[in-house]
Amino acid sequence: MHAFQLNRDSEMFRASRVAMYEAGEPLFTRAQEAGEARRDASFDDVLRMITGIIATGYVSDEQRGRVLRFALDGIRTDKD
Repeated sequence: MHAFQLNRDSEMFRASRVAMYEAGEPLFTRAQEAGEARRDASFDDVLRMITGIIATGYVSDEQRGRVLRFALDGIRTDKD
């Protein structure tokens, strides 16, 4: 069991989510415009992918980091 339950209906949760999107979406759009991030992905897609990866259990922090890097490599465009 989790030590605490996240209240997704709380004002703090909603405000944090809004702030995250307000900060992240423009950065992701700029990365797409610069050709650094895939155009067929949205910020919401990436956020959900990362959330799922982080929530999964891992043998070590190093393993979590490797899996996250693998996933994020798929968001980057090929520069070859």
